[in-house]
Amino acid sequence: SVDAVRADLEKKGGRWTLGSKGGKFSYLDFNKTLGTSYEVVRGAGPAGEPPPSVPPGDALPPLAALNVGHVGFAAADTTALTEAYGRTFGVAAPKVMEYKDAQYPPNNTWSPTAFLRLAFWSQGGTGLEAIQSVGGPTPWSEDVVKHKGSIAQHLAINVGNRMDEMITDLTAKGGKWTNGKPGGAYAYLDFSSTLGLIFELNGTSRSALPAK
Repeated sequence: SVDAVRADLEKKGGRWTLGSKGGKFSYLDFNKTLGTSYEVVRGAGPAGEPPPSVPPGDALPPLAALNVGHVGFAAADTTALTEAYGRTFGVAAPKVMEYKDAQYPPNNTWSPTAFLRLAFWSQGGTGLEAIQSVGGPTPWSEDVVKHKGSIAQHLAINVGNRMDEMITDLTAKGGKWTNGKPGGAYAYLDFSSTLGLIFELNGTSRSALPAK
C-alpha cells in the first residue's frame, strides 16, 4: 500500500509533496536529512525507452549503454546522513570510513590536504554512496555549500578500460573534469549546468602503466 508506506515515512520526517491518497505513487521530501526525495510506487514504474546497444568492435560506447553502478551524495556530515538513512529505512547505519587519497585533474583549485568520509550501501539492488569532505574546497564541499546541505550529486558508471576516451568525449560535450587524476581509476565529469548532475566514470585507462 502506497498510503501505508507514505504515512510511515511521514512519521519519520518525510514531507508528502506529490501523489494523491489511494494513488499509485507518492513523493516524500527528505532533503533536510537525506539530501533528496524518495518516490514510493505501487507495482513497476514505466519502463521508458530501451537503452542503446554497446557497439561492436572498438567503437566508443555511448554512456547511456553502460550500467549505473551507484548514486552518490555530497554529504554535509556522512555519519548524520547514514544514521538518518538507517532510522528512516529500518536498517543498521552503513559504516563510515576515511579516504585520504582524493585525486584531482591538472590545474584544479581543490585543497590537496582535504580528506573524505565515505559510506557505501545498497537499496533494493541500487548502490548508494555518501561523501563528506573534511577541509576544502573540494567538489563535494562546494556542492554542500551551494545547496545548503547534503545533495544527490552524481551517477557512477563503469566505462571499462576506456577512461581516457570517455573523459575526452564528455569534455567535448560540455562536461567539466573536476575530480580524478590522469590515468586514474575514476573521474568526475560535471554536467550540472545542463543536466543537473555529475557523471562519475569508474574504470581504467589504456595509457596507464601496469601496476608493479
